[in-house]
Amino acid sequence: MTSHTRLCFGDDARARVLTGATALADAIRITLGPRSRSVLIGARWGTPTVCDDGVTIARQLHLKEPEEDLGVQMLRQAAVRTDDAVGDAVGDGTSTSAVLAHALFADGLRNVVAGASATELRRGMTLASAAVSDALRGMARPVSSRSEKVQVATVSAHGDATLGELVGDAVHRVGGDGVVTVEEARATETNIEIVEGMRFDRGCLSPYFVTSTERMECSLDHPYVLVTDRRVGAPSERELKQRKEAVEDAIRSTQAAVAEGIVPGGGGALARAGAAVIEVERGLEGDRLTGARILRTALVAPLRQIATNSGADPGVVLEHVLAGSGAFGFDAATGRYGDLIEAGIVDPVQVVRIAPENAVSVAGTLLLAEATMTEREDDAENPAAPDGET
Repeated sequence: MTSHTRLCFGDDARARVLTGATALADAIRITLGPRSRSVLIGARWGTPTVCDDGVTIARQLHLKEPEEDLGVQMLRQAAVRTDDAVGDAVGDGTSTSAVLAHALFADGLRNVVAGASATELRRGMTLASAAVSDALRGMARPVSSRSEKVQVATVSAHGDATLGELVGDAVHRVGGDGVVTVEEARATETNIEIVEGMRFDRGCLSPYFVTSTERMECSLDHPYVLVTDRRVGAPSERELKQRKEAVEDAIRSTQAAVAEGIVPGGGGALARAGAAVIEVERGLEGDRLTGARILRTALVAPLRQIATNSGADPGVVLEHVLAGSGAFGFDAATGRYGDLIEAGIVDPVQVVRIAPENAVSVAGTLLLAEATMTEREDDAENPAAPDGET
């Protein structure tokens, strides 16, 4: 087998990349909201995995066509960057990033094909994104009470009230300077242990740790010390892994909420942040104005998708939410409208803020691409490259 390089240009290259990005976005968007669906991921070895985690799905998807896979890889960055920054907090942070990035890229691409400047579109999106971040910070409510932390942790643990109670209690009890870690248990129960200060078991696990055989002592200079204080157990290895990931997400989301506060969940905060973009648009013109409008339109995509996943009409839900104010929003779990913060449906500001920032970064980069260059393997029986390939 030999390989060669294939070049695609212009609209052909962009269309192939969009196809790949759309494939990943479609696989991820169904995981948004409390009535989300899951993706059954096959494994070459071992058993399949039922997954509703956006970043895990993004990391598992690989397409056969190299140009389409470029779209997958780029869109994956939006989810992975959010996960690296704050984890898949509240379950939907990484999924929201991917859905936003796809909406920005698809709408932006239509304008580029029509003759708009990709550079100016990107600048408009960036300016609008900064306004969205400021607006979200302005909506924030501080998190201090134990019950508020339990609410955030429960939502992040996919609605598991037991895990939410444990995580919220742990974060509250250790305070701002404490450390919360997760350890796999050999039993089926999940529990919590609070350690005041540090505690060490006496003795050595292995005689190889002994540095002085005469005194049977272990003396180490500048050692690395791991201190852990707890609760995750499950009947099976697969369930143990899922519960551990849920607990880790809950811990990071609760800590993020304590750091910057919370906003109403369900995609409503992003939709309302569009009002701040309108103010930015008044000082823009041309393709920069178009870029800002593209972001404002994309901000409602997560709310519309959550409504769709719950079986509601996305247009009706969006109209009702935007007609309200404050914490008023759509509870996708019950299909009702009301005060989402009172209902415990909240998102950490840090997560909601980072999602559009990463989406703009990835989509803006994709819009600048005018050509793709990928490696292809030649068919042994027909090594000649097809037309348009080099």
